[in-house]
Amino acid sequence: MSKNQDGPTPAQIRRNNLEDQSKRLNKFAESVMLDGGLDWYVGFSLSGDELKAQKALCINSLVTYVPLIGRYRRLNRFVRRKQRAIYPAVAGLMFIGVVNGLDGLNQLMRSDCIYGILSRNGEPISLDPKRIHKFINDNRAEFIAKKIERHMNSNMEFKIGDTVEILDGSFQGQVAPVSEIVGGKAKMEVSIFGGVHNATVSLDKLAKIA
Repeated sequence: MSKNQDGPTPAQIRRNNLEDQSKRLNKFAESVMLDGGLDWYVGFSLSGDELKAQKALCINSLVTYVPLIGRYRRLNRFVRRKQRAIYPAVAGLMFIGVVNGLDGLNQLMRSDCIYGILSRNGEPISLDPKRIHKFINDNRAEFIAKKIERHMNSNMEFKIGDTVEILDGSFQGQVAPVSEIVGGKAKMEVSIFGGVHNATVSLDKLAKIA
C-alpha cells in the first residue's frame, strides 16, 4: 500500500460526521437557551465520548451543548499537512436542557452515557441559562483554532505534583497541580460554576509554573 495517502480514513469520516452533528446540536441549543422552556444542568460523560454522548442524548429528545474548541491535526501519519478539527473544550463536560422538571431530570439521570451531574449536597444544580449563554459568548474566541499553536518540547517536562497553568480553552489562565499523567494528557481538578471538576488537558496546552 502506498504511504502517500492524502485523504481521510473511514474512521476520520465518521469523526467528521460526528463533529458536524455536534455543531448543529450546539447551534440549536444556543438558539433555545434563553427561551425559558428548559431547565439546564451540567452533565459529565467519559472523556473522549462527549460527542457520542451528545448524539445519544439527542436521540432521547434532550437538548445538549458541548463546548467545542478548534485544533489543527494531521490527516494521517503519512502526510504533514494539517486540517482543522473540533474537540471538546472541557473534557467530559456538557450543558443539558431538560423539560418537564423532575421527570426530565430523572430521564437524564437514567442515561447510560452520563455518569454524573454537577450537584451540591447531593442535589443537582439547575443553572441560569443566561449564565451558560454568557460563558459561551465570553469564551467563543478561545474555541477557534489558532493558526499558531503553543507546544511543549517533550512530555517529560511535567510530572505528578507539578503546578501548571492552562494555556488554552475554557479554563485558560487557571492554575492547578497535576494529579495524574496518562499518555499525552494531564489530569487535575479545576473549578467551574462553583464546583470542582476533574479535568483532562493535553500536555501541549499546559505550562509549568516555576
